[in-house]
Amino acid sequence: MLKRDLYRPLVLCVDDDESILDLMRMALECKGYRVLTASSGPTALEAFAACPIDAVVLDYEMPGMNGAEVAREMKRIKPTVPKLLFSGSAGISQEETKVFQGYCSKPNGLFTLTSQINAMTAFARSA
Repeated sequence: MLKRDLYRPLVLCVDDDESILDLMRMALECKGYRVLTASSGPTALEAFAACPIDAVVLDYEMPGMNGAEVAREMKRIKPTVPKLLFSGSAGISQEETKVFQGYCSKPNGLFTLTSQINAMTAFARSA
């Protein structure tokens, strides 16, 4: 059993842009998180189902499945895992954003992203 002060939450970052994935991974790892990355919705869903994910960061515009579709499927699999939308898309409907617990805009939202992930994983760190 891990001590509370040693627990490092696991965050799944999903984006079809590898450079954005690298930036998210580096920003979160610098804050002490463990990070998994996926470059597509189906790959993200596999990792999400197989791993003890504490939070998810999703891009909206991705080929095949958009971030809201992926988030809805994740909610069906593990309903309590928080999901953060990290996107530069301006035309996302309010209906599509309901499945997310937070939002940060690309590309300048890395500080906001880490602070929101910190808030979302506070319970995991205290368990």
